[in-house]
Amino acid sequence: AAAVFAAHVILGGGGAVLAQPCPTSVAVPAEQFADWLAIASEDARLTGANGARLTPFLLERLAIVSQGKTLIANRRLIVANAQLAGEVAVALTRSTPATP
Repeated sequence: AAAVFAAHVILGGGGAVLAQPCPTSVAVPAEQFADWLAIASEDARLTGANGARLTPFLLERLAIVSQGKTLIANRRLIVANAQLAGEVAVALTRSTPATP
């Protein structure tokens, strides 16, 4: 990932997105998530949650209807992404010549 990003920058590219799946130990099956999201979305519609309020509303409702499973998955993914970002940053530092 570091080598690809370095090449991207050298070729004049700007930012990039590096994505990874949720750790399998806490991943929520897509069908189950779709069911929970449908419930949360309907709740948002019924309460009028929209605009800037919609995402926090949905995340809170998903945590409730999933009995915390989505919250656990999101937290684990945040930690995994931070670890990956650190690994890529170290690799970039090691492969990029220092500038005076």
